[in-house]
Amino acid sequence: MSQQQLNEPRAIPRVQASVTAFVGDATGLPLEPAFVRNPRELSGIVPPGKAGENTPSFVRDAVLGHFRNGGGGVWIIGTARDTDRVTAYRSALAELESVSEINLVVAPDLWRVETDADGVAQAVAEHCAHMGDRVALLHTRQGLAPADLTSRPFRLAEPAARFAAVYYPWIVVTDADGAQRPVPASGHVSGLCCRRDAERGVHTAPLSALLGVLKHERELSDAEQESVGGLGVNCLRFFPGEGTRVVGARTLSTEPDWTHLSVRRLVNQVRSVLEQEPRRAAFESLSAFRSPPGDAGA
Repeated sequence: MSQQQLNEPRAIPRVQASVTAFVGDATGLPLEPAFVRNPRELSGIVPPGKAGENTPSFVRDAVLGHFRNGGGGVWIIGTARDTDRVTAYRSALAELESVSEINLVVAPDLWRVETDADGVAQAVAEHCAHMGDRVALLHTRQGLAPADLTSRPFRLAEPAARFAAVYYPWIVVTDADGAQRPVPASGHVSGLCCRRDAERGVHTAPLSALLGVLKHERELSDAEQESVGGLGVNCLRFFPGEGTRVVGARTLSTEPDWTHLSVRRLVNQVRSVLEQEPRRAAFESLSAFRSPPGDAGA
C-alpha cells in the first residue's frame, strides 16, 4: 500500500446492526454461547417440546419468532441451575461479553419466576449498558392489565434504563402440534428489528407488523395505549388488514435524549464503528510497514 493510499480518507466500515443473543432457563441449553443460523439448526440446540407439554421455557418460541420476522443467525446461551437465578443470568451474560457482534439481547424466560423478574431484567439491561453497544428487549408479565402498570417496569435506574425497551402485551402463536400458545413478544420484535434494519437502517424505529402472530393477549384502547406508553412501555395493537403491529419505540429512560429506541441503537452502531476503525487502521498501517512501496514480490 502506497503512502498516498494510506493518507486517503477511508470509508467507514459497515457494522451489522442486528445480531441477537437469547439467554434462557431451559434445561439443556448450552452453557457457552452457541451460534444458530436457522430454524433447522435450532432443534439441535433447543429440542422441540412434547405435544401438550407445558414447558416453562420460551426460548424456542422466541428464536422461531425472530427467524419468522426476518432475523438472521442468533447466539443462544443457558443459565446454570446450581445457583440463584439472578446470579446465573449474570454469569451467562458475562459469557456473551466476548461475542462482539451482538447488538440485541432477549431473555424469553424473564418471568418464569416472577419474584426474580426485576433482578433478571436489571442484569440484562446492566449488561447492555456495560457493553455500550447492545439493547435489551424485555417484556411485561403474562396477563397484565393496563391498569396494573402504574410505574416503569423493573425499577431500572439510569444509565441501564437507556439500554432497555419493554413490550406489552403477550402474543398468541401456533405450537408445533397446532395448539395456540401465549408467548412473550420480545423474540418476534427482535426479528422485526433485524428486518427494519435491513430495509431502512437502525435510525428508523422498528414499527411494523409482527409475522407469525394469531392475535395478542389483550386489545388496548387509545387511552390505555397512551397511559402505558407514558411509562416507557411499547404497545402491540391489532389493525384490520394489517395484523398485530408494534406501535411504540421507546426505551425505559426518562432522559429526553435517550427515550427513542432508534436514537439509542444508532448511537450504539456509531460507537461500534468508532471502536473498530482504530483496529482496522492499525492493521492497514502494519501491512504497509511489512510491504513498503517498491518491495512487492521481494
